[in-house]
Amino acid sequence: MIFGLSPAIALTSIGLTVTISAKVKGFREAQQISVILLAPILGLVFAQISGALFLGEAVLYALIGVFVLVDVIVFYIGIKLFQREEILSKPA
Repeated sequence: MIFGLSPAIALTSIGLTVTISAKVKGFREAQQISVILLAPILGLVFAQISGALFLGEAVLYALIGVFVLVDVIVFYIGIKLFQREEILSKPA
């Protein structure tokens, strides 16, 4: 779980933050929206770690596959939305 699901969730978080920050005014809004989107997923991970929820090996592999797919989609969208010149020209 540590070597498969954790990096996939981290990449999803980074990708969502970059994608959302391309659309909102500031980085604080992007971080807050990203946390709201990832809170249920992190709840599942912490429930699994604490033993409150038991996910089998097949479910963990499925989650890893889903997150890898989500990562690819999110980063593709993020690359399309990212406009360096627009970000540099925004007033602080």
